[in-house]
Amino acid sequence: MNINFAGKAAIVTGAAHGFGRAISLALAERGATVWSCDVLAEELAETAALCAAAGGKCQVRVVDVREREAVFALVDEALTSDSQVHILVNNAGGVLGQVGRPLEEINEEDWDSIFAVNARAAFYFTQAVAPGMKAARYGRIINI
Repeated sequence: MNINFAGKAAIVTGAAHGFGRAISLALAERGATVWSCDVLAEELAETAALCAAAGGKCQVRVVDVREREAVFALVDEALTSDSQVHILVNNAGGVLGQVGRPLEEINEEDWDSIFAVNARAAFYFTQAVAPGMKAARYGRIINI
């Protein structure tokens, strides 16, 4: 099966490693212009290098997805450059250093941070891309 994303712009969150990196690379290899974001600058640069080595177009930005203004700024930049975001992959998430800690030791501040990355960020990104997708009557949003 030959899947081609030429002419499509995609945003991938949590793209510094793992699923996010693999998705960014796969989309770039198949012709999409990819906007990859994460808070891990060095690892994100590796994602960009892999995409470039594969002949793909990948813009990387360090973005704290918990910050609504930062999310909307990235989407605005992508829209200015590519006129539409066709694909959004909400992949950012994790437990933010909570691995191995018993549930009863997780305080409210820790929980708020975990929730912000795992749920609120997807809400912000979806909110930011939805108007353009609706206007174009086209768009794909994948939540991981």
